[in-house]
Amino acid sequence: MRHGCKDQLAREFVCPKCHGHGAHVQEVSVGRAMVNLLPLPANSYLAVTCGLCGYTEFYHLAIAEKVVESASELADPRKLTQKTDP
Repeated sequence: MRHGCKDQLAREFVCPKCHGHGAHVQEVSVGRAMVNLLPLPANSYLAVTCGLCGYTEFYHLAIAEKVVESASELADPRKLTQKTDP
């Protein structure tokens, strides 16, 4: 799933700074040494960097995967179920 998550973020990213489309996505880990510098828990993140201006956003990896998976399920009409009233 991680590879698909990265690919989808790279394709669909729109930079809030320059409005450029597309990004470079890299998985990064925040270790204990970095926790002292950044107010982030020690976990894995996705660094999503605009290919045009270099603006970077960080996403918690586990949450990003769940969001991308949920969005994929909603976009796939085969996975939608019709609700019928009794």
